[in-house]
Amino acid sequence: MKFIIAVCLSISLMIHVLMIISGHLGKSKAGAIMTKSNTTKKLEKFLDLDFYQTNNNRPEYNIKAEEVDHHNLKSGNLINPEAIFYKDDQEIYLKSNKGKFDIEKEKMVYLEDAVEVISPGSRLVSARASYDLGKDILHAIGAVSSNYNDYELESDELIFDRKNRTLAATGNVRTKHKGYKLNCDQGRYDLKTKKFVGSGNVDTNSRHNISGDRVRIKSDEIEAYPEEKRSIVKGNVSGSIERKRKYEGKVNFKADMISADLNNEKIELDSNIELKRNNVTITANKSKIFVQNYNKRLSYYELNGNVVIKQKLKDPKTMKSYNRMAFAEKLEGYAREKKIILTGTPRVESKNNIVRGSKIIIKENANLVEVLDSNALINTSE
Repeated sequence: MKFIIAVCLSISLMIHVLMIISGHLGKSKAGAIMTKSNTTKKLEKFLDLDFYQTNNNRPEYNIKAEEVDHHNLKSGNLINPEAIFYKDDQEIYLKSNKGKFDIEKEKMVYLEDAVEVISPGSRLVSARASYDLGKDILHAIGAVSSNYNDYELESDELIFDRKNRTLAATGNVRTKHKGYKLNCDQGRYDLKTKKFVGSGNVDTNSRHNISGDRVRIKSDEIEAYPEEKRSIVKGNVSGSIERKRKYEGKVNFKADMISADLNNEKIELDSNIELKRNNVTITANKSKIFVQNYNKRLSYYELNGNVVIKQKLKDPKTMKSYNRMAFAEKLEGYAREKKIILTGTPRVESKNNIVRGSKIIIKENANLVEVLDSNALINTSE
């Protein structure tokens, strides 16, 4: 009787091995250990698994693990798994300390604890991740850090749609491309168009290659092209341009919308503009700042439409402070010479004096104004 039982067990084991081989099991160095699950189904445990699957004579995936509990090699739990999936003639490599997979029903692979994902030109690490084989979507959660070519991205959560070539990040989003930095609450990056759309506590920070000026802009929304250092921001927009030489000061600005193109060295402000430089505050409808012109004999900033200037000065005789107001349709500011040129029916009001002319020049730190018009009218009231 014992002999008959031994023969039956041997035949059963041979049939099981043949079934595994027909299911494309590459190798199992330590063999198979048979255990029982809580159900009537058998639960197989393999050590040093290397499972290779093909489809129409083309590689589909390769799963390796130090240990695996599985059902028919289609689902199970993994210890120290490594997996390679072949998509569009490219390899996607996944690695973690533990995980599970369901290739037949869910078509999913789940990884956790020191997750690493590598595909051509990119690398991602996170606390845990899932990969949808059918939709070709990777979902990473927890201290996500990714790098695509020279584009770096960190967030609490990231969804990488490989088919549509998009990255959707949420929670403490931090992006960087060379010297261009962009932070926000959530954002979406299109790898095809290289466009990033973000919202919530948007904060961009970049440095001009030639002048060394540091440009920082905050807003509610942004559409950015990091590789081109170009962006459009909207909603509670504010920012500053800080010179490399600290003693040269900086320009602070606000607007409803700002378009920044640092490759072409230009920042455009639109609607409800406020610009501050040294002791001068200016409001207008539209404005342009030419970053490269700070030390040139060219206008550093221009403002148009309902220009209003407020300048705080001191009377050289009494040493008392007073405000000088100026109004015009157009303003040109020259940073190197610290002067402002007003045109378009300009006028200047200070104390009891009113000055009008076709062109008026104001020095930033001087009490006198220059009127370039022989028909200038000066009214003084007691």
